[in-house]
Amino acid sequence: MLKRVLFAAVLLGAVPSTVFSNQKTPKTYPERGTVVAVRTEKEIHGQGVHTTVVPSVSTNPITGKVESHPVSKTHGGQSRTYRVPVSRVETETKFYELEGKHLELNQIVEFRIEKRHDLYHAFIREADNKERRYLVVAIEQKPDKTKQ
Repeated sequence: MLKRVLFAAVLLGAVPSTVFSNQKTPKTYPERGTVVAVRTEKEIHGQGVHTTVVPSVSTNPITGKVESHPVSKTHGGQSRTYRVPVSRVETETKFYELEGKHLELNQIVEFRIEKRHDLYHAFIREADNKERRYLVVAIEQKPDKTKQ
């Protein structure tokens, strides 16, 4: 019993105090770049087409018997077109294309990139110390000028 208490005390002593505190770690924005282009893209969201089979009951006029026939009905197929703002941000080593709220041309932005559910998101720090999330639609490596 004493060994378990000592082991727990050593284990808890090794855990940093930040695990038990309610303080959040400050967010860092390691990327810094300039908005070099702004454009609007069309994005189409569509609903898939599906078919349901509904039984239809009718009376045969010749024989007078009640017959059941399956009837297929097609549903869906609608689509909507949205205009989505895309901003191109140039950093020292890369170009990022960010989909979301329009950024101003020549605006200097500080941001960080996170991967969430197989998508990359850029979190840009706003002027009021809040952050806004953008979808990263393209990342392009800048050409190396030393090779030319």
